[in-house]
Amino acid sequence: MSVLKTISLIGMPACGKSVCGRNLANHYGVRFIDSDHEIELKCSMTIPEIFTSKGEEYFRQVEEEVILNIVNTSIFPIILSTGGGAFENQTIREKLLTDTKVVFLKTQVDTIIKRIKLAPDNKRPLLSNIENIDEFIRELYQKRMEFYELAHFVIDNSHNDPKVAVKKIVELLK
Repeated sequence: MSVLKTISLIGMPACGKSVCGRNLANHYGVRFIDSDHEIELKCSMTIPEIFTSKGEEYFRQVEEEVILNIVNTSIFPIILSTGGGAFENQTIREKLLTDTKVVFLKTQVDTIIKRIKLAPDNKRPLLSNIENIDEFIRELYQKRMEFYELAHFVIDNSHNDPKVAVKKIVELLK
C-alpha cells in the first residue's frame, strides 16, 4: 500500500508523533523523517544544547529552514514528524497545509502531562526551568490548539497504543 502525498504529523510534545510516524512509515513503506532529528544533525547539537547555547529564536529559525527544505526536496512521499511548536510558525504551517496532508495527533492535556513526567530522559528544553510543569503545559496546549486545529485531519491519540492511531490515520486517508 502506498501513500500519494507526504503526511505531516503535528501536535504537542509527548503526543506520539515520532512513534506513530515510524509505524505509519512502516505501514506505507516510505521514509520517516523527524524534523527535530534533522535539526540536531544540521547543528551538530542536541535540541537542549541548541536552546541553551543559541536560544529558542535561533532554534525556530533553523526549524523553519529544515522543515521547508524537507518538504521542498522530498521527491517521494514521506512521513514527517514535526516539533511541537513548529506549526505555530505561519510559514511552516502554510507550507505543510499546502504541500502535505497534515494530521494533528490530539491528545488530552492530562495524558501529555503524564507522559512527559514519566519520560525517563525528559530533555524537553521548553520545560528545563519551569517550576509548575502542569500549569505550563496546560497554557501551551491552549495557545497551540488554535493552530493545531487547522490540520486536515484530527486523530484522538489519548490512548497509549500507536497501532490504534496508525489504523485511524490509514482509514482517514483512504
